[in-house]
Amino acid sequence: ESNLPPPSPLATRGVVVFWTGIASLLAVPVFSELTGLPPYIAMLTGLGAIWTMTDIIHLGEEDSEMKVPAALSKLDTSGILFFLGILMSIGVLDKSGLLKELAVFLNENLPSQDIIATVIGIASALIDNVPLVAATMGMYDLSEFGTDDKLW
Repeated sequence: ESNLPPPSPLATRGVVVFWTGIASLLAVPVFSELTGLPPYIAMLTGLGAIWTMTDIIHLGEEDSEMKVPAALSKLDTSGILFFLGILMSIGVLDKSGLLKELAVFLNENLPSQDIIATVIGIASALIDNVPLVAATMGMYDLSEFGTDDKLW
């Protein structure tokens, strides 16, 4: 037996926001293919559409907790900035060519992919996994090492 209260029905406007969010996620590949823009632009466009729609839904309400600024005030900004900083740092290392140089160094000095994967695995015990995975993705091109390759 559960001590949780029974679920309450979702308001009509909540259903509209939910299905608009699902539709915007499903539209990402279509948007990207039609415009030639990267998928994150399509995601941001869908996010902007949902933001606009929720502001229209709650237009007359004062200090509504259902508006986007109120929801944004509850976010863990330090965590978001931490991951943003990590990913930007990895992006800089990738653009500067240092990650490719490290991949070439590992390929030249270690005899097999299994040992390279083991070294990366050992490094994951010392380094946070988010930057390590991002750096590894920058070091080894997915066109050369597919998603099902034994390196991953």
